[in-house]
Amino acid sequence: MSKKKKQQLDERELTRKEERLRVRDQERNRKLFLGTGIALGLALVAILIGAIMEFLVRPNAAAATVGEDKITTSEFRRRILLERTQLISRYQQLQLLEQQFGGQSFFANQIAQIESLLSNPQTLGVQVLDQLIDEKVVLQEAAKRDITVSDADVDEQLREQIANERGFVTESQATATTEAGVEATATAQLFTPTPTPTIDISSTITATATMIPTPTPRSIMTDTTYTEGVTTLT
Repeated sequence: MSKKKKQQLDERELTRKEERLRVRDQERNRKLFLGTGIALGLALVAILIGAIMEFLVRPNAAAATVGEDKITTSEFRRRILLERTQLISRYQQLQLLEQQFGGQSFFANQIAQIESLLSNPQTLGVQVLDQLIDEKVVLQEAAKRDITVSDADVDEQLREQIANERGFVTESQATATTEAGVEATATAQLFTPTPTPTIDISSTITATATMIPTPTPRSIMTDTTYTEGVTTLT
């Protein structure tokens, strides 16, 4: 066989090998792309299912059931958020009072209790759920006895709650405090103390009075602050 023919045969053999390799590579790439596509598709399906569960199913799922009334997961979460906000606000107020009154143990005990609740989400969750259940029971019993609450009472209660969280007072609270102060002053003016005998002591011990700082009175909550508070609750 001449050298030229042998070279031609070798080239044809090489071409067939290249063709087989090319076909094999194409098949392998096809399977790889197919597997990747399936994996991505499954991942997207899992994400979609998770989103549906998180935003549609779970918020409407029952965290607890009281009679025919259901406490939804979303309601439970909102109440936990509200309770945490109230605890943090109360915690800050107690810290200020403790500083003003020189580290009283009464304030220290309350601060420790709040710290314990904030650091233990499970305990806080159980407490909040118990509150929601109690509220449902009260509402059901009120409905049985035909007891109703006016919208004005609900609005005032909500205003007091938001004002307390944000360090304010409502107009009705400020008015009640002022009236109580006026009444106490009038009562004190009407009171005539009975003179007591003077005891003559040769040596008198003079005690230095400890000045207790007066807490700064809280401002009246504005309608803007109230609206912001209502927005955070919804």
